[in-house]
Amino acid sequence: MVRAFCQACHPDIVKNFEKSVHFGELECYECHGKHRTVSFKIYGGKILIEEKCSFCHENEGKDYKESIHFTSLRKGIRDAPTCIDCHSEHKILSPLSPESPVYPLQIPETCAKCHENTRITSLYGVPPRRFSTYKESYHGIFLYKGEVHAANCVSCHEYHKILPSDNPKSSIHPANLVETCSKCHKGRDWKLTGGKIHVEAKKEVSPGVYAVRIFYIFFIGFLAFMFLFHIILDLRRRKK
Repeated sequence: MVRAFCQACHPDIVKNFEKSVHFGELECYECHGKHRTVSFKIYGGKILIEEKCSFCHENEGKDYKESIHFTSLRKGIRDAPTCIDCHSEHKILSPLSPESPVYPLQIPETCAKCHENTRITSLYGVPPRRFSTYKESYHGIFLYKGEVHAANCVSCHEYHKILPSDNPKSSIHPANLVETCSKCHKGRDWKLTGGKIHVEAKKEVSPGVYAVRIFYIFFIGFLAFMFLFHIILDLRRRKK
């Protein structure tokens, strides 16, 4: 009955909500309030979202509160993501649904909304090109070939308790890499944990990769020129 009243003004929102995992479990007012309806677009609204979601999802909320995303929100960084930025607002689907933004094949693009956004990466000093470099990696190549069990962003960085690599509690802190990688790669040579995952072919980031790329650019260019030169000489000989 309550949803019918909301639908009179918000038909598209209610339509999306009816497709969500919350349909039949929650009513609109349980998130938005009954009479004093709260808009989450107000200043501080993203923190209210965390409080609302944590009422049911207590463990996830506890982990999220420790994350770099939430601590950034508390500092007033409004671009920092909260629950609905990753799970969507009303059409919240199961992670097993291919349409869900947190389905394995969708997770990299969900994270890319911020981590491939040049405005955000330059404004807050966040490492750029995390999505494009992931796609070029072994994990990214296999994921986009349809292997949904290949590692994606959350496989290494965790789902909610996402911490910077210099935090000893972070899953990608050097001291924790063996444990993190062992979730998929058991009994491997863990000297490999010293390598980079997000490799950029830039002199200041990965000088070795940069040098190899420059070499091949010139080598292949020179090779192509020599082939063309050979064809031109051969054509001239045939004309004589």
